[in-house]
Amino acid sequence: MAGLCGLAGAMITGLLWLHQQRPDSPLLGLYGEEIAYGGPLREDLVLLAAILAVIAILAALLSSIGGATKPSAVAAVLLGAFALTFPVLSWLGSIDAPVRTVLFPGS
Repeated sequence: MAGLCGLAGAMITGLLWLHQQRPDSPLLGLYGEEIAYGGPLREDLVLLAAILAVIAILAALLSSIGGATKPSAVAAVLLGAFALTFPVLSWLGSIDAPVRTVLFPGS
């Protein structure tokens, strides 16, 4: 469970980072535009990535209590830590949605 939550959170964070760096990416079509330039979908994905990351980290830590640490628990913690990068930086105000540039207004 920890690994799946970590992987899902890391994939969502990777998608958010992709659209942060390349807002014109055609990967998700119109949904990508809403993710890139801010909107309810972007905020929902940020929250979902954070929740999945916390679940992954807590589940990995709980699974290794009282025994040897499993490689899957280590992978889940690392994936969870990566999944937290975008949400934490977004909530701290270090990352904002890219500004939409218009070269020729009115056209």
